Amino acid sequence: MKTIVNLTPHEINIEGHPVIPSSGIARCTEVSILVDNINGIDIFEKSFGELVDLPAPQKDTIFVVSIIAANAAKKAGRADCFVPGEQIRDESGRIIGCKNLARV
Repeated sequence: MKTIVNLTPHEINIEGHPVIPSSGIARCTEVSILVDNINGIDIFEKSFGELVDLPAPQKDTIFVVSIIAANAAKKAGRADCFVPGEQIRDESGRIIGCKNLARV
């Protein structure tokens, strides 16, 4: 059995499994460059850089991260990062959980 570490800012509710609380946040650095102004609204071009606060790989452990962090981890050759998969929504359309995890 693998340990699942949640590195998103929210608890993760996977259908049929115990809730996984957040254990920190793995992120990517961000760069924003002002490129335009439309009707008085500044328009920025945003790019994402290196991973921050993603632990080194650990035996029998997977990490649940944001899609941005998962893409950066994949580019870095990591296969231990996942994102919440198919969403479960309540009657108001709010996300209340997921059915599975996914790899990008």
